[in-house]
Parts: sequence; C-alpha cells; structure tokens
Amino acid sequence: MAGSIVRVSIVSPGAITTELTQTITDTDLKGPFEELYDAFAISPARIAETILDVTVNEFIVRPSRQQP
Repeated sequence: MAGSIVRVSIVSPGAITTELTQTITDTDLKGPFEELYDAFAISPARIAETILDVTVNEFIVRPSRQQP
C-alpha cells in the first residue's frame, strides 16, 4: 500500500485474522472465539486491498460464511 491514498472514516470488520484471540483471558470466551476465527477469519490484506485508493465513509465486511 506504499504510496496509496486511503481515507476511511469507519471500518467495521467481522472476523479478521489478528492477534485478538491471543489476548482473550476469559476461558469461557477464548475457545468459542478461536473456533470462530479458525473457521471464518479473513486476512487484513483483503480488507486493505478492498479500500485501496478510494474514500470510504463506512465499511462493514464479514467473511461470507459468518452470520451477522
């Protein structure tokens, strides 16, 4: 994305491959979140490619198999 101009107001992604599941300390929540992310998470690069060189006011994205 070097040299690109990205202007975004709000990005509301669903399950995105990040370190989030590694930071969950509640054992009741950690397992279900890990299962969700293992099954559905998409890469941050896919989000970045989607908004490359455009102006986005609001952007909500989920993996197609993830329920709203």
